[in-house]
Amino acid sequence: MSRPRYEKSEGWTLSPYEDLSNAFVFMREPPGVLILDKASWLALEMATAYSLETAADRYTKIAGQPRAAFDKHVSDLLLQGLLRVIA
Repeated sequence: MSRPRYEKSEGWTLSPYEDLSNAFVFMREPPGVLILDKASWLALEMATAYSLETAADRYTKIAGQPRAAFDKHVSDLLLQGLLRVIA
């Protein structure tokens, strides 16, 4: 069984804070704004740049958080509509 791969969904733009501590996410439909903390933002970038296993490994090394934290961020990003599974 192959592991899922992810890509960024459409309909939103990301705008980092000036100090790169967090990022605004502006949603088009429905209109709204989310704020991603640094760990969620890192999970978003890792999950869309690498295979899931590589992304999780890099995330744990950079963020110093366990794999479960990465999986939780990815799950939240899917629910928020920022990620989608690539078939």
